[in-house]
Amino acid sequence: MKQYKNLNGDSLVDAYDIDVDYVLIKFKDNTRYLYNVHHTGENNIEILKSLAKEGKGLYHFILENLKKKHAKKFNVKKRVKD
Repeated sequence: MKQYKNLNGDSLVDAYDIDVDYVLIKFKDNTRYLYNVHHTGENNIEILKSLAKEGKGLYHFILENLKKKHAKKFNVKKRVKD
């Protein structure tokens, strides 16, 4: 995954992965959301890609426009180091 630049300094987004028809977003709590063309819409996917690469506005866009439009949610537990 690519580190999100967080140019505004207040985003809960940590990293992202982009492919042709989806964007996978990793938040700072390690939760990951998959947004794809089928569930989110092609226009929204292109906006997500653009905002992710730009490094600002991604979290706000998701919060305002895509709350329930993800394809899948992953709860990934952080590993505990011995």
